[in-house]
Amino acid sequence: MAVTEIQAKEFETKALNLEKMALVEFWHDTCHWCHKFGPVYEQVSEKFPNVSFLKMNVLENPENQDFAAGKGVISTPTTKAFCKGVEVGEIIGFRDAEELEKTIKGLIEGMTACEQSTKLEN
Repeated sequence: MAVTEIQAKEFETKALNLEKMALVEFWHDTCHWCHKFGPVYEQVSEKFPNVSFLKMNVLENPENQDFAAGKGVISTPTTKAFCKGVEVGEIIGFRDAEELEKTIKGLIEGMTACEQSTKLEN
């Protein structure tokens, strides 16, 4: 599954109005750790076909910046997990692929709101 870039105005339709989990990475171009995390996020997205992987460049425009601040993003990269309109988890900072996979699996296994729509592939 590919990672989809979104804007603040698309957040509700692309991240909240889903029956499955959505992960949103908040990042920006001048963030060193964001550039290291981006390929990891892309790689891990291939292992979770039932999860929507999104990313938002927080410095691309004032709307994205205000939106991220409103969601409590104070550093990048920050990845937030949503299911059926509810924030269900947060990952702050860089994670390697193994750590990120483990964290996502834990989020999925710990959620009852998404259990019917977000299944772990065996």
